Order: sequence, then structure tokens, then C-alpha cells
Amino acid sequence: MSLGFIIATEHSFHLPVWNQNGGYNKMKNMMLAVMTLMWLVNAVNSTPSSMYGISLRPRLIVSTYTTRWYVTAERLSLVQTISLCQASREGTELQIRTVEDFPPLMALAVLSGGAGNAEGGGCSGEILFTQPNAGAPVLVTGNVTGLSAGLHGFHVHEKGDLREGCGSAGLHFNPFLQQHGAAQDLMRHVGDLGNIKAEEDGLAKVEFLDPIISLMGGPRGIVGRTLVVHMQQDDLGRGRDEESIKTGNAGSTLCCGIIGYLN
Repeated sequence: MSLGFIIATEHSFHLPVWNQNGGYNKMKNMMLAVMTLMWLVNAVNSTPSSMYGISLRPRLIVSTYTTRWYVTAERLSLVQTISLCQASREGTELQIRTVEDFPPLMALAVLSGGAGNAEGGGCSGEILFTQPNAGAPVLVTGNVTGLSAGLHGFHVHEKGDLREGCGSAGLHFNPFLQQHGAAQDLMRHVGDLGNIKAEEDGLAKVEFLDPIISLMGGPRGIVGRTLVVHMQQDDLGRGRDEESIKTGNAGSTLCCGIIGYLN
């Protein structure tokens, strides 16, 4: 059995670090390789993909004869992809298991104004986040009721703190220190999810994909943070004042809820 990793950009390199048959057989070398691998993955994937268009894809290949880590770099427009592949050899068949074989991660935010929310209104709802694997966009679905007709800013805020109502959830979730923008913008807060639209009956039906937020943790992870619905329309950073590039002039908070894992 051997352990190594490949860094593949325009060229590929295989660095063998451990082999039980002799040679590179020290456990410290194996641990050093794994630590180096994970540092490399985290370093690149901690940078907004919109800035470099590069992500790392670690793969673990396990068989009767070899165990190897592979890292490949891919150019993607928005989505930073991290996928894990495990292969095991049984007889003459090579069986491949990928992350698609496992159930998707799901998280839920239950929204309410709350008695302790000084800014809050009467809106409420449930928003479900679903991510099939680390390289996939997050599907955001659900309903919000009790809204005035029209558009309302819809953001993830940095803190999961509702001790003083929605006002204690902090600023927009912005780990990369970008200006506020639209959900479709290359440069935006991670928490910028645009607007939701309420009809005359006060109901907003939510369904969209977002390629930036993640349920897998890391610098783009939103679990444990607060989802907020605002009183006014988000101008998506297109306004001509300083507040536009901070909050989109979306106004005060109507309702909010902490995002938590369902599985």
C-alpha cells in the first residue's frame, strides 16, 4: 500500500510519501503529506473563486494495492469544487463511490419576528437549504408570509445571535471583505442572496440556486449564521450612496432565523 498525492494544473506531479513495502514507510511522512494536501486545498478554496476561477478537487483512491491522494485544479466560473472519490478493488472489479452516492446536506432556517426583535415585523416562514455535495450550488426553497407586496432584501448575516432579536445578528456575512452586490455578481458578500418577491397576499415563494454559499463549512459556510428578511428592496449595490455598497439600502429587519443542520 502506498500514499501520495498529485497536484495537477497544466502538469501533473506524483509525490509518493509512504509505501509499506519499503522506502517511504515512515508515518510522519504520511501525516506531513496529508497536512500539506489539506493546507493546499484550504488555501486555494478560501479565496473567492470569482477572483481566480480555480478550485482544488481532492480525491482519495483506495484499493487492495494502493492508496493515494489526488489533487486536481479546475477552472470554474463560480463554483469552487471539492469532491471526494473512494474506490475499492474487489476481485477484478473496481467499484467507485463518489459524493453523489451519499445523501445531500440539508439545513433549515425558521423565520420569525420574535417578541425580542425590536426591529421585527410580522413575517414568518421556513427556508430550506440543500446541497448534494461540496462542489454543487445550494438549492434555496421555502415560503415567507406576512410581507408587504414587492421586493424584500434577503441576506445571510454573520452571527447566529438572536439574544436581542434580529438586530444582534451582525452585518452581512462577508468573509472576503467584498462590496455588497447582487446574487449573480462575481464580487459580492457571501451572504448576498438578492431579493424575494411577495405577492399581494403577503406570500413570497422562494426557489433559487446559489453557487457561493455552502453547507459544508469553510469560509463560505452559512450554517450557524442568521438568515434575514428586510423591510425594503435591496438595490444590489447599484445605488449612488455609501450605504448601497454596504447593505443595498434594504432597511430594517422584518424577520430572521438561525440556519441549522437537519442531517
